[in-house]
Amino acid sequence: MSAAAAQDAENIVIAEPARIVFPDVGFTRADVAGYYRRVAPRLLAGIAGRPLSLLRCPDGLAGGCFFQRHPEPGWDAAVRRFALASKDGRRTNCMYVDDARGLLELVRLGVLELHVWGSSAHMPERPDRAVFDLDPGEGVAWARVIEAARDIRALLARRGLRSFVRLTGGKGMHVVLPVAPGPDWQTVKTFSQSLAQRLAQAHPDRYVAR
Repeated sequence: MSAAAAQDAENIVIAEPARIVFPDVGFTRADVAGYYRRVAPRLLAGIAGRPLSLLRCPDGLAGGCFFQRHPEPGWDAAVRRFALASKDGRRTNCMYVDDARGLLELVRLGVLELHVWGSSAHMPERPDRAVFDLDPGEGVAWARVIEAARDIRALLARRGLRSFVRLTGGKGMHVVLPVAPGPDWQTVKTFSQSLAQRLAQAHPDRYVAR
């Protein structure tokens, strides 16, 4: 991240910085902004230029939250827009960020979660990642989640495919498989589902494919 981009991020003014947004731990809007300023270089390496869906909680978790896929008029230009054709043929604006200023602008808007698409904003209909979402059921130990990630990576490796693991920010893991852009979403989805179903059939006592 350049010095200019970092300075732009520092210049974002967070309204009501003392407002509690994570009541269980007492974290404020200022705490969230400070966290994103610190992690911006690493975070942007994984999300810059990728369409985003947002969980916005303007009044904190206790005040109600909502998902948002489309930017609103009047938002800062650091939240980038791109046009995407919907199923009915209409074109709608979606959004992405590509620098720390855009990231902090989302924080200013009360965003607490960033949900990243598996494609770029320049080729939104051509995924470049397949994601296997490991969501543990009630009472499933963390060690079992790690074991599941290893099983999926082993299945992929036997096909000559290299994957990596990310924490979800919740209670699970993502096994991420980079894909050369070309296949459409349905093709990638079909492949991912077939692999998940194979794992569930081989170990029905451990896995459920959805």
